[in-house]
Amino acid sequence: MLWPVNHKYVSVTLNANVQSCGSSTFKIVNVTSNEPVDADGDWAITGPLTLNLRAERLGTGTGRIYTITLQAMDGSGQTGVKTTTVVVPHDQGQ
Repeated sequence: MLWPVNHKYVSVTLNANVQSCGSSTFKIVNVTSNEPVDADGDWAITGPLTLNLRAERLGTGTGRIYTITLQAMDGSGQTGVKTTTVVVPHDQGQ
């Protein structure tokens, strides 16, 4: 959850674990929002498992949900994806 809603970027780091027979690499491959995105952007991927998300949401909505897609790849090139969410609630009580 991102709070307070102050329209500033917040640094987010994801943790990932996978069961495989060898080493694995991870990277963020996509970010979406359930609300309209500002012209100057509401997120920036800054590293394989890090990104900045803007702490904002529509005043008339129920809250913003960022959906982040993470890809894992093992040493033989097998890949898998998983999503996680980060919420910017309408108010702190949510």
